Amino acid sequence: MLLATVGLIPFLAAAQSSPAYTIQGAVRTTTDAPVVGATIVLEGTQFGTTSDVTGTFTLDLKQKPSQGSALSVSCIGYKTKRIPLTESNAAISVVLEEDNNLLDEVVVIGYGSVQKKDLTGSLSSIDGGAILNRQTQTVSMALQGAMPGVTVTRTNSAPGQSATIRIRGITSMTEGASDPYVLIDGVPGNLSDLNLTDVANITVLKDAASASIYGSQAAAGVILVTTKRGGNSGTSVTYNYTLGLDFPTSMPDYMNAVDYMKAVNELNYNDFPGGGWMVSDLYEGRSGQLLESQP
Repeated sequence: MLLATVGLIPFLAAAQSSPAYTIQGAVRTTTDAPVVGATIVLEGTQFGTTSDVTGTFTLDLKQKPSQGSALSVSCIGYKTKRIPLTESNAAISVVLEEDNNLLDEVVVIGYGSVQKKDLTGSLSSIDGGAILNRQTQTVSMALQGAMPGVTVTRTNSAPGQSATIRIRGITSMTEGASDPYVLIDGVPGNLSDLNLTDVANITVLKDAASASIYGSQAAAGVILVTTKRGGNSGTSVTYNYTLGLDFPTSMPDYMNAVDYMKAVNELNYNDFPGGGWMVSDLYEGRSGQLLESQP
């Protein structure tokens, strides 16, 4: 009798730890190949699992999911898919489609152009449409906040002045040595010489692997600008108009001529006794009355 009781204890423990609800299924590609390492998560919860080498998965839950629940299936390189759960989900079959939008993007590099999926260097790119949408007056300011690792600061408020660009920080204490190397259609140039509407693409090469073709000139990074080309779509006219108004928040109260001369006299009296405006100069222009003699 004692042996029977002892043997019953493991059985009870196993029964108590068994999951209340189990979801099983398989994740495959559009070519019926298994997807290894796909993440399967019950939406709105922390319960999840991954697919094995055969693409199959088992998700154990403490209770049956509520009505309207769904699984989120994702994997790097594939589009995330949402699978609603129903009463008949005995075995779920998930088909993931490849997501090639980012990998197929063509970027400009030092010796031509290449797809991002074939590139090992570090670079960032922005097209001309995104530049125009930023509503800036210069090309350099259009890069502000648009690329990781690229810092753009404006040190001169004069119209048309370019901003200061630093790629991955300051690389040298020598003046001008931290400025990136700018190439416009393969020719060294300046971003301030460009019209915003003429830019088709800007690519920033940030590491030695991608910028090494330019040698020591690329020590602070390289900015490659590709301008727009003529097409076969016929003649077109584009008109852009931007109006900006600046108003001072407050205006200072200026001195008149006599107050200015008196202030200069006080300054000269403290620093250079005997200097300053003559007494005859301190007449008020309107009445001709002597206001005050020199200190």
